Amino acid sequence: MYPTRALVVSAVSALLLLGARPASAGTQTVCPSGCPYTQIGPAVAAAHDGDRITIGRGRYTGGITVDVSVTLVGEGPGATVIRGGGPVLTVGVAGAEHEPTVTIDGVGITGGVTVGNLAPSSGRGGGVYIPRAAGPAAGATVTIRNSVIRGNTVAPREAIDSGDPCCPSADSGGGGISNDGTLTLQNTVVSDNRADAASGLASNSVGGGILNRAFGTLTLTGSAVTGNRVTVAPPNGRFTSGAGIEMVGGALTVDRSLIAGNRAESSLALASQIEQSTAGGGIHVQENASATIRRTTISGNSVVATNSIGDASAFSGGLHTNGPLMLTDSTLSDNHAEATTVSGLADVDSGGAEINVDATVRGTRFTANSAAARSSTGMAVVRGGGVQTAAFNQMTISDSVISGNRITASTAAGSASVRGGGLGNFGVLTLRNTSIGHNSAAVGGPGGLAQGGGVVNGLFPDGPQAVRLTLLDSAVTGNTLTAAAGGTAHGGGLFTPFPVTLTDSVVAGNLPDQCYGC
Repeated sequence: MYPTRALVVSAVSALLLLGARPASAGTQTVCPSGCPYTQIGPAVAAAHDGDRITIGRGRYTGGITVDVSVTLVGEGPGATVIRGGGPVLTVGVAGAEHEPTVTIDGVGITGGVTVGNLAPSSGRGGGVYIPRAAGPAAGATVTIRNSVIRGNTVAPREAIDSGDPCCPSADSGGGGISNDGTLTLQNTVVSDNRADAASGLASNSVGGGILNRAFGTLTLTGSAVTGNRVTVAPPNGRFTSGAGIEMVGGALTVDRSLIAGNRAESSLALASQIEQSTAGGGIHVQENASATIRRTTISGNSVVATNSIGDASAFSGGLHTNGPLMLTDSTLSDNHAEATTVSGLADVDSGGAEINVDATVRGTRFTANSAAARSSTGMAVVRGGGVQTAAFNQMTISDSVISGNRITASTAAGSASVRGGGLGNFGVLTLRNTSIGHNSAAVGGPGGLAQGGGVVNGLFPDGPQAVRLTLLDSAVTGNTLTAAAGGTAHGGGLFTPFPVTLTDSVVAGNLPDQCYGC
């Protein structure tokens, strides 16, 4: 018996439907010779969502846009190297309705030079660029594993009128990575990248290692951000921040990672009335962003500002945050902040960390950080060597150590002051089971003022008017405060113009005295 016509039609329809289904995920292979592709770009162009692109040992040309959901797998960052382009890799398409999900594993990304790609006056992403989607909204979802992003730069192409008569505007951001998507780094190194001054063209340079933009989410696990730089120079230079990581918005999570040896540097020639600043040598978190940092070391980062005409400001060698912070089981050590002027104000906050928001800090060490200010004939001011706080409602530091930090301020013919060799509190703070010991503050110059070798608890121009400090089961010991001849030193351990609550705590062994104003 033969099949009926209806059965035949049904069978043919089923085959057509099967043929209409998308092909199953495949594998594209890339290698210098003997593979279907000798470069990564054509393999990506031929790939479909879900494909795997395996990349053999070799050197490959960058300048690639990955606009499909694929996995790129190399043989390790020293073996599989993607070089050049501007950026080396772009993941997703700016303004697209749908952005891909991409994994990058075992590659080196280097030699990217991105100049004015976002706009002629704005460069973004020397190594990896993840643009925002339509809406605007978060862009691609990207995971980078077992890789190295090194030696990439970003700069503007031209400057535009800023509306300020002092100087035009141009900016560079994300020397290693600029992220407006959901980015996860696992066992990955971001090092020796630059957000460049472009021969004095840039007025603002941020995120030498990583710039996380307004729609980005950034997670680092077992990774390192090291040796990255942000710089500005005359005639346009005004602002630098986040030499390691700059968080413009979104959420940052850092776990079991290293942020080290990054440097924010401003060389300025600006009059004193013109706003400028240098902040966050390791990490800078703006007020629209948040950060959770745990089991992480932030070490050897620096902010350095010089101004040949007017003021210079340098804030937070290691960590600077104006957004919500959870900092646990971490170390901030050997970070440095420095400002130098001739006749202006050299203004410095904290070699270690400045936390200007309600926050929780637990199980963390602030050790051997330093800050220095020098002004030949103007003012030199330094606050909070290890950590400075200015929480408006409540901040708690518990089970922590603030030790061996040092601040100095000097002038030849102007005025100088130092406040809080270990800790400067200008908000509402509780210390619980925390030791503040062996910190120092020194001032040089005529009539220098030194307050709080261990802790200063006082009023700050931009901080809360009601400053409160509570010590529970804590100790302020072995701190020192010094002033040159003709200067004044008060509060070797603790200086405060406000009442301080001490419960089961000790202030002892400090020089030249224990507590002033208590």
